[in-house]
Amino acid sequence: MTAPRIIGLVLLLIQAAVLPSQEMNGPLTEPLPYQDVEFPEWAHDARRFEVILFGSFPLTYIMSSLVYEVATYAGTGFNSEFSLASEKKQDELKFLLITSAALSGVIAVGDLIIAKIIKNQSRNQENEYPEFVEEEKSE
Repeated sequence: MTAPRIIGLVLLLIQAAVLPSQEMNGPLTEPLPYQDVEFPEWAHDARRFEVILFGSFPLTYIMSSLVYEVATYAGTGFNSEFSLASEKKQDELKFLLITSAALSGVIAVGDLIIAKIIKNQSRNQENEYPEFVEEEKSE
């Protein structure tokens, strides 16, 4: 065997010996899932906002880039020399990134507003007839 293979094998054996092994007879400790009451409502809303903001960014970038390219192509009078796959200048890239980020922000804020409205409506419906709900539970 060559020297690098021997060194690699020795390092692998040392690492395997150092790593702790799981005891097979003892109880397994698995983390419990989070409950709704562990985090405040604003933390759930902030996380949803973040996921939608960053999740929609690639889609808004693709769409804004496509709209920008078609508008530029139409602005040249549909010139056949214009290429849709042309290299973009730095100013054009900044414009596309800022536009995409703004659109993603609008989508995330819109979702936040809609989610708040739906949540408030469901709370109002629950509080509208509390005596009927209690009677059904007691039977």
